[in-house]
Amino acid sequence: VFKTDHPKQPELRIAVGGKMVGAINLMPSGLSMHDVYSKAGATGEVSLLVMSQRETKFKVVKKPENVKAEVAPAEGATKPGRYRLLVTVPPGTPPMRIEEDVVLETDHPKASTVIVPMSIWVLDEPK
Repeated sequence: VFKTDHPKQPELRIAVGGKMVGAINLMPSGLSMHDVYSKAGATGEVSLLVMSQRETKFKVVKKPENVKAEVAPAEGATKPGRYRLLVTVPPGTPPMRIEEDVVLETDHPKASTVIVPMSIWVLDEPK
């Protein structure tokens, strides 16, 4: 609730929502790529934010066989604890739906595993 000095609106109510997942948060909360064309392939990205800016090691331990997945430091990050998960659908991947998770192991004491839900639609070329 905000108090204002406006005569017609002395109070402003704003609903605030959020979700604290744990020691490592995803932005967005999963990867959704629904316009990947088979011939071109594509790369999507999810930010991994480590609370308290703790330097953390990540290892991809499970991923769909049709994609590549790697964790790298966030571009331009000036503080530790900011990473990005890059998921690549290689060119030539046949049309399909990929509805699986990427599972990451970490060395973080409060988050030994991070699960990233994915929904990827690989489409045939437009006609």
